[in-house]
Amino acid sequence: MASDPSTPPRLPTGFPVAEESAPVAPGGGAGGAGIEPSLAHVVRGLGALFWGLPLSLVFSAQTARTDFFGRLGFGPALFANLLLVYALWELGRCGRRTPRWQAGLFRSRFLAIMMAGLTPFLQWWKVIPGRDHFQFAVFAFLLAGLLFLGHLTMLLLRLAELLDESPLEDEARLFLGVNLPLLGAVALVACAVMAVGYSPWRPSLVVVFAPWFYRLGFGVLVMVLLPLALNMTLVWKLKQGLLDQAFSRPH
Repeated sequence: MASDPSTPPRLPTGFPVAEESAPVAPGGGAGGAGIEPSLAHVVRGLGALFWGLPLSLVFSAQTARTDFFGRLGFGPALFANLLLVYALWELGRCGRRTPRWQAGLFRSRFLAIMMAGLTPFLQWWKVIPGRDHFQFAVFAFLLAGLLFLGHLTMLLLRLAELLDESPLEDEARLFLGVNLPLLGAVALVACAVMAVGYSPWRPSLVVVFAPWFYRLGFGVLVMVLLPLALNMTLVWKLKQGLLDQAFSRPH
């Protein structure tokens, strides 16, 4: 039997459609398929996350290494990291209260807020080098960023489970198996660099390990960019899947 064309589209678990008595079109007018408010927050959060991830990496690296932003200082990097905080707060408004989802959301929010709070030290460390507390703050920012990328993959997996996106669940598990070892390797290299820098045998260790650290530079960059790209892929597919289900009707 053909389905009734007036039947509202089925949305993922936890995201019922808006009432038929007050449909809202995508452009904001009446008529057409409506989007339940919590679903709109999730889509908005995924969009902010998709743009915030690369902006945070590029702006933070430029702030720590160059004077590209001039008088803006750490402002662009702070904006990008606050965009991640905003994205996670929007994702938290999906209306689900499962323990694993809430725990993952809390950890990701904490790390994003930590990154935003440590952003000024990227510029201060560049302007006033040699201050140990500035260097430790930048090191903490780096570790928080690596942990954030790892936790974000797990959070996107939880979101795919909530939205009944089985293909994306399998993809997220595969990406998780790739991301965690890569991010762990980058964290180990960062810890090794800090250990060499503060070792009492620093002069001799620098002579021995400096060439190796230089050769690892490009590899470390790749090991960070790959988890970033995989997370952006998951974010994009989740967003597109939600929009497709929200605006498609069964025939």
